[in-house]
Amino acid sequence: MTRIIRSLRVLGLEEEALAFYTVISQVNAVSEKSRMYWKRAATRPLNIAPHVDDEDIGKGFSGPEFLKDFEWEKEVEVKSIRDGHKPTTSKSRDESTGASSP
Repeated sequence: MTRIIRSLRVLGLEEEALAFYTVISQVNAVSEKSRMYWKRAATRPLNIAPHVDDEDIGKGFSGPEFLKDFEWEKEVEVKSIRDGHKPTTSKSRDESTGASSP
């Protein structure tokens, strides 16, 4: 279930991922640990795996950089659409912030 939720999000189906999570989280025959992983998959940034505990975030347990860039591009696109502009995500996250890439 965790992989399904994350896969939906990676495919750009954020609303569907949240709807799926909402439905399956209401199943009573599921452990709290499973629900915790599902919630993390539905709400955390994609570069942080659901199995990483909250206190370990930022201690070298983040995932691939491309997932950070992917989420940044989605945010830029959503903001552009809300503002009535055509989405443009040709710049990388580092280029737009002025941060240097290794």
